[in-house]
Amino acid sequence: MKIKTENYSGLILQELMEKDYNRYRPWLDNILENENDPGFYTNNDEERVTTRRSIVYSVLGIAQGNQTYFLSERVVEDVKFIKDPIKVIKLLDKLPQKRGTIIISKKEYIKYNIEGGWIYMIYMRTDPLVTGDINYDMFFCDTKSGEHFGGGNPLLVETLENILRALIYIFYSKETFKFIKPNQKVQGVGALRHTHTHNQTQVPLTFVDRRWNVTTIVGGHAVNGHFRLQRCGHGRNERRLVWVKEHHRGGHTRKSWNPKHKTI
Repeated sequence: MKIKTENYSGLILQELMEKDYNRYRPWLDNILENENDPGFYTNNDEERVTTRRSIVYSVLGIAQGNQTYFLSERVVEDVKFIKDPIKVIKLLDKLPQKRGTIIISKKEYIKYNIEGGWIYMIYMRTDPLVTGDINYDMFFCDTKSGEHFGGGNPLLVETLENILRALIYIFYSKETFKFIKPNQKVQGVGALRHTHTHNQTQVPLTFVDRRWNVTTIVGGHAVNGHFRLQRCGHGRNERRLVWVKEHHRGGHTRKSWNPKHKTI
């Protein structure tokens, strides 16, 4: 698989942001100029939480500390099986990577920033090189209370849930990462050892693929397949996302095959 910058709007944007800020800044300014909404409010409409413009800048205006995640087509399909992601908003404050870009498809990508007990997220559907072609939704969540803002209708709530699903999958499926430096190629492992992923961009990528997330729970009464955030670690205070295969109750857990991460 060859990952080329020109094929993905999110990578074009990220490459401009990191390598050519003089071309990136007018695009950002165009968005900021169009953000005249005074701000978001709490559910009681009594207190303004923050302005839309400040959210845009905090997510899109700072390149330092950003990590870019590229989701394989298999993972994009897998994340749809994560149930009720809004219920675990409080877990997101513990994410190790506080600022990131998630490439979902050629024209869709997510940018997020976690700071001060809040997670700010923008779901982009745009070509950053086309002036005026800007289509995005923004959200933010209080990681202490679990409250979320910006999802005023069912379609927006669904978009927010899709963002949260992607974050949960990336950070609670610990076997999914494959790190690829710019202009480097990595070979698949195990059953995918005959495949290669070539990063032909100027952006370091974390390639996220299902092959490294194979912990399953199998066994005996019909339960539909789904993902579960399973408690683990010292005192069972940590979480790990596992796939619960369609099974009969009373089954057993088959541990994941966990290859060593290879950085090229």
